[in-house]
Amino acid sequence: MRDRVKAKRYSKAIVELAIERGCVDRIDEGRVHLIEAIAAVPALIGGLADERASFPERMSAAREIGASLQLDSIWVNALCLLIEKNCVYLIPRVLEDVADRVRTIRHLARARAWVFDGDAVHALRKQLGTILCDLLGCEVTLDVIVDPSILGGFVMAIGDTQFDASLKGGLDRMKEQMLA
Repeated sequence: MRDRVKAKRYSKAIVELAIERGCVDRIDEGRVHLIEAIAAVPALIGGLADERASFPERMSAAREIGASLQLDSIWVNALCLLIEKNCVYLIPRVLEDVADRVRTIRHLARARAWVFDGDAVHALRKQLGTILCDLLGCEVTLDVIVDPSILGGFVMAIGDTQFDASLKGGLDRMKEQMLA
């Protein structure tokens, strides 16, 4: 939990600086470039965190990554700060949190739904998307994942809030009540 709080603080600072400088779109583009770079070179985070390389070498590597990806100085400075604080492992979470904050600024929301039945995906995506859009008052991107382990119903996550209307969740809650 402590790491999640740290990541949120870094992402908040990144986005607030971007708003102040009027470069939110550029920060979001940099976020996408960083995600693509990490996907292409999975050892990237480990390399920046590897203390066998000297601190100046790792800082130089962060600046080179920033230059090659044409990142805004906010991202370069954030990478350097994460190296300095030995928090490079937070990069994926920071990237995710920045995406959430940018979506909020743009009045977009992202939700995830886990369903039992793969046949229900299309209908559920449309229905839930409409309902969430009305409730939240903004455009909603809805990812629907088929998960047979929930046994029936669905689980919905919007940001840090999760609603469990699954059969498995109901059975788990009943078990907890019976054992209490």
